[in-house]
Amino acid sequence: MMNENGMDVEHKSATVGEIKARLVIDGGYNYAEISIQGMGTSAMADGEGVPIFIEKYEGKWTLHVWADINQEDATHRIDLTDALEGKRQGDK
Repeated sequence: MMNENGMDVEHKSATVGEIKARLVIDGGYNYAEISIQGMGTSAMADGEGVPIFIEKYEGKWTLHVWADINQEDATHRIDLTDALEGKRQGDK
């Protein structure tokens, strides 16, 4: 599938036990989003919210989490710079 800019977008859904999840990866806009059935965000209709979002934000990979459905903005933002494999110490 392609986004409006002609870049690749992947959509994957899976159900394991009681967990039904959907993953969307957009290579053009450099993000991945994870939705889990029964979880959402304040600004989206039931079944449409994405409480887990990873993007290249201000030049850094950042994890955004909406841990409270009543909060419009992400409740947590985590800079993933130190999670890059190139940052590993002691294995070289």
